[in-house]
Amino acid sequence: MAVSVSKMAGFFVGFFLIVGLVSSAKFDELFQPSWALDHFAYEGELLRLKLDNYSGAGFQSKSKYMFGKVTVQIKLVEGDSAGTVTAFYMSSEGPYHNEFDFEFLGNTTGEPYLVQTNVFVNGVGNKEQRLNLWFDPTKDFHSYSLLWNQRQVVDTEYLSVVLFCMSEVMPFGAWKLCVTSGFGSVHTIQVVLFFDLKFSSCMFPDGAHLGFIETKSEFLVDETPIRLHTNMENKGIPFPKDQAMGVYSSIWNADDWATQGGRVKTDWSHAPFVASYKGFEIDACECPVSVAAVDNAKKCSSSGEKRYWWDEPTLSELSAHQSHQLLWVKANHMVYDYCSDTARFPVTPLECLHHSHRHH
Repeated sequence: MAVSVSKMAGFFVGFFLIVGLVSSAKFDELFQPSWALDHFAYEGELLRLKLDNYSGAGFQSKSKYMFGKVTVQIKLVEGDSAGTVTAFYMSSEGPYHNEFDFEFLGNTTGEPYLVQTNVFVNGVGNKEQRLNLWFDPTKDFHSYSLLWNQRQVVDTEYLSVVLFCMSEVMPFGAWKLCVTSGFGSVHTIQVVLFFDLKFSSCMFPDGAHLGFIETKSEFLVDETPIRLHTNMENKGIPFPKDQAMGVYSSIWNADDWATQGGRVKTDWSHAPFVASYKGFEIDACECPVSVAAVDNAKKCSSSGEKRYWWDEPTLSELSAHQSHQLLWVKANHMVYDYCSDTARFPVTPLECLHHSHRHH
């Protein structure tokens, strides 16, 4: 059930066993190079990927997962990075794959990196959002994570949200998010993906009341939410929830589109372009390739006395503070939203009509 480098973490709460598959490991315990091995450099706990005019480089997880959390810390390419893309994402396989992307779009010296997020469902993407950052991601490491969560369905109304976040103190307060089970701190999160979370009303130890909670998937960077994407299967809009995903990262040349729409090309005189990594962590439910998807989904979902920490009710929706953070990010840092691109989408995509962020 656990990945080979994992240990089980559990504690009893009420009538339920809270479980998680905890893994914090060196790169080669969880990942493997997928291409251009000669463009990898190992320096103790650090991994560096380089891009030159011969090749980029990429790596992938040794296993695939359904539900849980993955994290990596990245320091992006310094200086003139125009034309380059550093990507961190989860994805299933095949023509009808699901995918959640962070793509960091390089820029000329002195100009800000842009972060592009995207969601693919059944092989269809075209849900890009872009924002600039309120910190310099080339000067230090920042955490980028994905947390994917599924809950039991006990009500007929469905929603799910994807939240992208970043770990940086917001200008208006030194708030830091910790995900709690309602019984103590469990994990700090950066990118959260919740799916099919559904439960009826419940009470938390602090007396807060939640009723008819909709699910959400969230993208976070260093714990600040930057995007929500809701699950609206009840409105006929597909949402990814039943395909195990691998974890990937790569650096590559994309100067035909990455920087100012492709107008600024990669300056190879600045090569090699180097992205640095550390802090590889996976706390997730491993899915053997020999097991059917439906059986993996069942094994990795909370039921009866088995409760995964990522299925705890407090991971169901944004807090009031998170909602304020998200509004601040959208108002001050978003530079593109596919939902607002009427030239590209004369008819507003259906999910854009219903997206909202909720909080308790």
